[in-house]
Amino acid sequence: MMRVSIHTDLVAYQAAAGQLAATTLLAPGTADAVCVVGGAGAWCERGRALLTRGARAIVVDDPAPAGRDEIAGLREAAALRGVPVVLDRPRLRPDVAADAANARGDVALLSGDAFAAPNEQQGVARDLCGWLRVLGGGPVRIEHAAAGRAAVIVAGRSPAGVAVAASLTITATTSARGTLEVVAIGASRVGVHVDEASGTATIETESAAGRLSLPPRFERRQRVALRRALDALEADEAPVDLRDLESDACVSGAFAAAASA
Repeated sequence: MMRVSIHTDLVAYQAAAGQLAATTLLAPGTADAVCVVGGAGAWCERGRALLTRGARAIVVDDPAPAGRDEIAGLREAAALRGVPVVLDRPRLRPDVAADAANARGDVALLSGDAFAAPNEQQGVARDLCGWLRVLGGGPVRIEHAAAGRAAVIVAGRSPAGVAVAASLTITATTSARGTLEVVAIGASRVGVHVDEASGTATIETESAAGRLSLPPRFERRQRVALRRALDALEADEAPVDLRDLESDACVSGAFAAAASA
């Protein structure tokens, strides 16, 4: 089997590539390689630059908030070149999201609460909307929003018409890390708790049969991201990560709009 080149300066991804040594090898150049780009600042622009330098696939580590047009621009440019783009979102791991989506049944009510430092509120709001999308079966529609001194509350509907309520509370210190809790209630209750400080995400289900905690995911997120990029190349299928991020950014704009009103 021919090994796939991985180009990255990020130590955690170099370690992840080493764990996938049977199928990957580290490469000094970007041409025909899976390229990992840091998600701080203008990561969409850096992603587009990698496309012109011959990247075979792109992984974005912890993407910072970006404008909808910027995300769409990278998504469209990558699609034209047939280059898969994988996003490594620490607060919204795809394997944990799949577990949560598989655990939910019919949903009658969807709620979410998040806490974020002032400098992280935009990203946490975006990922809260991502979790509402996962448990709601698609992007939610925000119909009402209100803001207080340190919190924003929104209400809306899921694609199936299920009532949605969510809040974002801004902490007093910039050193606090984000936490999110999203609950889908129906015949059973599915709850997801994400603690960015500890890097953990837990899923609990509760029904007439009792309470169950789903097994945690121990694989490091960087390894998950590289595996997903390799899988996308093998299957010749583009992940929907950028499309979902674009949707989450759009929905989370309601939090920012309410806070600035």
